[in-house]
Amino acid sequence: MLVTYFGTVSILVSILASLIFSRIPLSPIRKVIHASEELAKGNFSVRIHLKGQKS
Repeated sequence: MLVTYFGTVSILVSILASLIFSRIPLSPIRKVIHASEELAKGNFSVRIHLKGQKS
């Protein structure tokens, strides 16, 4: 009984953590997709402000 409880809790916590951490790296990609959709509509005033290494 106790093993089943801990197993269920572990699975739920890992699913929640994977949902949260999968959104963090995808955020810049979503910004680029949104900007490209706006450009396709003819909105050329759209800007993307992404953080990254200065070269």
